[in-house]
Amino acid sequence: MKNSDIACTTENLYQFKMGNEVLEITDETCDWDGYYKMRKEIFNLH
Repeated sequence: MKNSDIACTTENLYQFKMGNEVLEITDETCDWDGYYKMRKEIFNLH
């Protein structure tokens, strides 16, 4: 079963602020652990 076949139970918005800069990452992958999504977005690591 694919994630798109079921209703998601989680959607996360991560905000990182440094001075006036804000980086926002939204994780709508339906996974409970958004760490890998953040790591990919910030550091381009897979």
